[in-house]
Amino acid sequence: MTGLSIFVILIVQVVLGDLVKMRLDSERTKVVDGVVKKVKYCVGCNDPSRGGTFTFALPAKYGVSKFALTGEVVQGVPNHAESKPLLNSDDIYGRIVLFTRGVVSLVHKAQRAQQSGAIAVIVADDGRCDDDFTDCGARAGSVRSGGIASNDDEIEWKIIDIPLVIITQREAERLKQAMRVQELDVPPYGNQNVTLIERKEP
Repeated sequence: MTGLSIFVILIVQVVLGDLVKMRLDSERTKVVDGVVKKVKYCVGCNDPSRGGTFTFALPAKYGVSKFALTGEVVQGVPNHAESKPLLNSDDIYGRIVLFTRGVVSLVHKAQRAQQSGAIAVIVADDGRCDDDFTDCGARAGSVRSGGIASNDDEIEWKIIDIPLVIITQREAERLKQAMRVQELDVPPYGNQNVTLIERKEP
């Protein structure tokens, strides 16, 4: 028997495909400035580093600085990580989670993802970052300040042991198209993007 695992309140019928797989590697994917990273992802492949689609990402200044991991990507619900625990924690466990910028601070997004067992966090920008991350909005940080969330209290990030990076709004839309996210009404949070996970029961 096949079941859908998102969270209990949703019962939907959709066509399910392979999850997007992403490679994050802080050392082998450095761009010239040494701050912005290149991440690669693909659908239906085993190794995104071998020919996957790439995009650029800006890590958190005080977050994990060295990382090398590959994992499947799922949309966090709620999309801004405003619930504790996250509604789809079971599906986040052992995967890379995608959140949207805003509502909840980046460090708290990372905390909630970590508590759900995520291995990394991708944050979809809301339009405030420009394409080369030279400006991401007042007090948000940038490539010039060494990373996103550069004005945070560094101590808050000490308990975070998974990487967090932000990608531009345009690249986030491209990623979500590859992920085939579905928009569903999730009370009390309203319309939310979700990743439907097909889980085969024993």
